[in-house]
Amino acid sequence: MLFTAYAFAPYAWQAAVIEAWLAVDASGRWAASRCGLLVPRQNGKTALVCMRALFGLVVLGERIAYTAHQQKTATETFEALDAVFKHPDLAKLLQGKPKRALGREEIRLKNGGRVKFIARTRSSGLGFTIDLLVVDEAQEATDAQVAALLPTVSASPRGNPQAVYCGVAPDVDSPGEVFRRIRERGLRKSRRLAWHEWSVESLGDVTDRRRWEAANPSLGRQIKGATVQDELESMAPDTFARQRLCWWPTGDESRRLIDKAAWDRLAVDASPEGRLAYGVRFNYDGSIVSLAVAVRPDAGKAHIELVKYQSARTIEWLVRWLVERKDRPSVIVVDGKAGAQALVDRLREERVPAKAIHALKPSEAIASSARLINAVEEGSLTHFGQPALNEAVYNTAKRLIGKDGGWGFTGLNSADVTPVEACALALWGVMTTKRDPRRKQRIG
Repeated sequence: MLFTAYAFAPYAWQAAVIEAWLAVDASGRWAASRCGLLVPRQNGKTALVCMRALFGLVVLGERIAYTAHQQKTATETFEALDAVFKHPDLAKLLQGKPKRALGREEIRLKNGGRVKFIARTRSSGLGFTIDLLVVDEAQEATDAQVAALLPTVSASPRGNPQAVYCGVAPDVDSPGEVFRRIRERGLRKSRRLAWHEWSVESLGDVTDRRRWEAANPSLGRQIKGATVQDELESMAPDTFARQRLCWWPTGDESRRLIDKAAWDRLAVDASPEGRLAYGVRFNYDGSIVSLAVAVRPDAGKAHIELVKYQSARTIEWLVRWLVERKDRPSVIVVDGKAGAQALVDRLREERVPAKAIHALKPSEAIASSARLINAVEEGSLTHFGQPALNEAVYNTAKRLIGKDGGWGFTGLNSADVTPVEACALALWGVMTTKRDPRRKQRIG
């Protein structure tokens, strides 16, 4: 194989993919006019694209357009293929020097083969015809962008066009429309489509290394386990599952934030003793309030449970409940635009220690959401499996907060998720506060 001779020997999985991409039928045409690859980042997708482009350029003299969502990706792929052509045997095939101007990268051969590297726009690709179209970062490709590109390959100079789509599972903010259709057809084993996928079927336990291996064919060679562990610790579980495990959720599951099985495994019959924190979350209009408690034992897992979930037309019952127990919690964390300030004012009037009352800030709301999700995925907390809390958990989705990628909770199908939010507040409070009433505590 050309790439083996001038770059490096492909891994077995790469060899299987490139063999399918280059397979021809009895007439000598591509057996697959469309090809798709779903594999997590850093497994060697760029090398595969370079293998396909090298064969097309040197052996077939194809005209090729490589496209990516980001110019950075297009430039990096150009540099990878350009490095291969520095070999003396290949360098003599070049027609002039490769063009290296940002956004205008191109390699031309004396046999007429050429490849351009471009970032996608609504008009990218117009004005020249090609034999091979590579759509990298395909999860970001839109119908408008692909509509601008496909006509360039439909009039293939060689009369044997091919399109290759490569990417990862789309994030919540990715279009995913084009790649999703390609994948659906690939899973149905559509004729003349070669589809290869490494992924997991569910969010599941993102810490399970066996699932890392199943979804990452180059793990242990091109990707180190320590690198994946670092990603796990720095990403939200659903983001890690999409990016590193190519988890592709469907329907409501595509938005569901907490895996049901992972949550159910954490149910217990008894709570531990330890430091306490209460979490109070009002819904958007202040009509409903959830009260939760979290326990931080001296050793072992933290514990959360829902104490109250009811109407907030009056908060006197809530004030009385908290005042009666004012000496127990390390902190009472309160959130919700409607109702929160009124509760804080009433607690101060009742002489609840000022240091024991904390009105949540937006940045802390983001942190509390992430802490709860991480604890569920890591299995580092317990709960009672209460029906109201379970129902909220099963219908919890992501809600963006601010413009910097922060997120909190929202409900699927108009479900109220204040029980989850209250538990997240209590857990955040008990795990971060330095205040300790210095007395034996119990839930009650």
